[in-house]
Amino acid sequence: MRLLLTAGCCAALCAMVLPVSTSAAGEDEPPLEEILVSGEYPGPGLWKVSKPAGESEHVLWIFGTLFDTPSGEPTALKWKSRQVEKIVAESQELVYEYQFGLTFEQKVGVFTILRMLPTALKARKNPDDKTLADLLPVDVYPRWQMLKAEYLGGSDGIEKWRPFIVAERLRDKAGEKLRPKFSGNQWTAVNQLVQQNRLRLTMPTYEVKLPNEKLRESMKAFVAKPLNDVECLDVTMKLVEFWGDDAAVNARALAWARGDLPALRALPPLPDPDGSCMAALLGSQAVQDLHLQGLDDPAASGARAWLEAVDKALADNPSTLAILPVDELLKENGRLSMLREKGYRVEEPI
Repeated sequence: MRLLLTAGCCAALCAMVLPVSTSAAGEDEPPLEEILVSGEYPGPGLWKVSKPAGESEHVLWIFGTLFDTPSGEPTALKWKSRQVEKIVAESQELVYEYQFGLTFEQKVGVFTILRMLPTALKARKNPDDKTLADLLPVDVYPRWQMLKAEYLGGSDGIEKWRPFIVAERLRDKAGEKLRPKFSGNQWTAVNQLVQQNRLRLTMPTYEVKLPNEKLRESMKAFVAKPLNDVECLDVTMKLVEFWGDDAAVNARALAWARGDLPALRALPPLPDPDGSCMAALLGSQAVQDLHLQGLDDPAASGARAWLEAVDKALADNPSTLAILPVDELLKENGRLSMLREKGYRVEEPI
């Protein structure tokens, strides 16, 4: 789950905080070494969620996705889940993972946004001319230099950027470069069936609205204050390092394609920078001074929005399909635990 900003909000709150992508020429990546056993695997199983016996025949099926960006599986891996195809054909609605959004209380005109851009552009840089060498711990900075050379080239301008903006650029550029060794998105295998069967698509969204009148003052405060965003970059680097580790990627992909839950549980969870990156942005003094309701725990609020969408879908449909990251489904206190607390019966894939 990554933070969603409206176009106006993106320009005004942190705007160019998410840097504009620039194309960089690079050598073609060598093909992924085929260390996976050839052949077709049955694909992941689905979690089954239902009311206790006798209350309702309606069912929710949850498909656990494997990776974040770069989406897909190693090119040597082939899987085909006939169970997923069957469930899609029988279902009426598809519920996605929740998204967290920031919007304005009132519409913002394009000229207002343009007037804010000079301030927004300054928001990229660390206050007091700090560089990443000044901010990153001594054991983290050398790793950053290696990843920067591999995925971002030799420009030193990025060294002055805030860590959470650097994290976003690194994540995007590494995803672009590594994507050729991955096949299509896991969901592509059944997306055509979703379209053919015209499933209703539901994207639960937890949204916080920014007050327009305090925006300019908040932007200036955002530029002037440092953020607690070193962890955001560190965890993003760990995610990118994982993507580049063929053995780790293949071990995870193979366990997933076989539906081997014990093997997946035995593997380290996928590094997830979203929480720390969101906390860095939303925990900034400038945002806190807005006194926005609902920012105390965005992840919990987003999970509630997802649960509300699932409740409604289960009440309305004989069969509903949902997709969540498989790591979320393997958590002891994750979304499945919340469903059990609400009285649902949850059955793991066999």
